[in-house]
Amino acid sequence: MPEHTYWQATQTEQRTAWVIVACCIITVMVASFRPQWFDFSQLLTTTTPVQNDSSDVAAVPQPATIALPEPTPTPPVVAAPSPSPAHTPVARPTTRPTTPGKTITTQAATPARSEPGAGYYVQLGAFKESARAKGLTARLSHLGWQSHIIVRGSLHAVWAGPTTTRSQAEQLQKAIAAKLHNQGFIIRQQAR
Repeated sequence: MPEHTYWQATQTEQRTAWVIVACCIITVMVASFRPQWFDFSQLLTTTTPVQNDSSDVAAVPQPATIALPEPTPTPPVVAAPSPSPAHTPVARPTTRPTTPGKTITTQAATPARSEPGAGYYVQLGAFKESARAKGLTARLSHLGWQSHIIVRGSLHAVWAGPTTTRSQAEQLQKAIAAKLHNQGFIIRQQAR
């Protein structure tokens, strides 16, 4: 009876197979998370035959040209003058029910002033772009906390508060950290 011999892959062949399988899996995963990377429709171009005098020369395909739109100039951004503290509207407290029998009174965020009043504040960030600072103050306002944008040089600092004591500021800091995952740090503003 003849003996059966089985083919056994060498270590190099096994490693090569595993590398190919891993590349295929990675390609499928990338294609599922970033399909725009595999969009080749812009690379496909129409071909136009070359006009030649001799009929025995095959036409060479030429890529079509794509006209890109001209960029439109954006108008310069001019900052609106900030209202003076004397004309700043006072925010009214709002009441919202949380559970039956309990009501929480919060105060909506007031517009940013150049210098906030005395007290303790929680600084949550300082940004070069004012849009990022305004976005953070909008989030704080949506959650019911007062906030201010303090401009110092080229930075726009976002302060939440004020509170009258440091322990109140620590409670505010913990509440903001629980909602926004931003610890911040406490600042004491002196009366001017």
